[in-house]
Formats: sequence, structure tokens, C-alpha cells
Amino acid sequence: MGTTLETHPSIEEIHGVVTSVGDLALGATVEQDVACAWRNGPGVWAGCVSISGAWHGSVVLTCTVDFARGAASHMFQVPIEDTEEEAAREALAEVVNMVGGNIKALYSALAGSTCRLSLPIVAAGVIRIPDATIVRDVCFSGAGHAFAVTIYDVPPDALLPLE
Repeated sequence: MGTTLETHPSIEEIHGVVTSVGDLALGATVEQDVACAWRNGPGVWAGCVSISGAWHGSVVLTCTVDFARGAASHMFQVPIEDTEEEAAREALAEVVNMVGGNIKALYSALAGSTCRLSLPIVAAGVIRIPDATIVRDVCFSGAGHAFAVTIYDVPPDALLPLE
């Protein structure tokens, strides 16, 4: 696996990151949720960034298409019904980049050394990372939309490229 750490960011720290990003991306209050059954349904997208350096892992934000459209509507100041799919993908990429960047900072502090962040990828459906171990999986809701943040400990050779 990646560089072994005795601890990982707490659920509270992840909630703090997601709350801050939710305010910016959705313009809404974000709360932790217990229901994640929607992740196995239709209309699911996921964004992913990899973290490398002092710790190796990935951050995946899984959401409904409606979440991505809502983020695009808020971020680009257009009515949700006028939000195009490309804008929704760009918004999801930006949200996962903001969440991942803040989580990267938490890992850098825990490891006592700098980590780097990859560019985000966005895919229709669920992103699965082979040979990875889930270290945190937290569901949230905000602005009427559900989403989840999953942190994986990933072998260095399985990470997304940084360029």
C-alpha cells in the first residue's frame, strides 16, 4: 500500500473540508448523511484525484448528475435547466479538486512532508481503484443533493499520473 500512517484525517476533519467546499460549490449548507444507497443507482458520476508523495492515495467524490448540475448552476451562475453536461463535468472536476486539495493538506500535515495532487478525472458511473483500501467513506447531502467522499490508500503504481 501507500506510505503507512498511524492515523488518517478524522471524519470531523473531512466534514469540515466538505462543508467549506459545499458553501463555495453549492452555495448551501452540507450535512453528513447516513444513506448512500443511491450510489448503486442510475445517473451516478464520480470525480477522482490522486495524492502522492509522503502518502499515496486517492479521493473520490461520487454524486448524482443532479449534484453536478447544481454545482455548475451555482458556480457558473446559470439556471439549472440551462446547465449543459460539459459544464456539470467541469464543476464536478473543480469540486473534487477543491476537496482533494484540502484533504492533501491534511495528509501533508499528518505525514510531516508535502504531498502532491493530480489533475481531476470525471467519469459516468462509479470509479473503482484496484488494490486500494478504503480508509474513509462519508456520505453527505446539501441543496437537496446526495454525494459521498471516499479516501483510498493506494499502491504508488496504481495512482493516476500527476501530469
